[in-house]
Amino acid sequence: MGKKLMQRALAEIKSYGQLQIEVLTDDEETTVSFYKSLGFRSVNDAGMISLIQDTRY
Repeated sequence: MGKKLMQRALAEIKSYGQLQIEVLTDDEETTVSFYKSLGFRSVNDAGMISLIQDTRY
């Protein structure tokens, strides 16, 4: 159910034209596999870096 919902949402978002979608999530194998199955890839694989400032800690 989650994958089908994401596929529908991504199709709708992509209909607006070229854009960049970034997902920030835990580095768990199942989570990473889920997003990779939807066509996402690591920013490192794309020769980029993603930076955050986490104020929770």
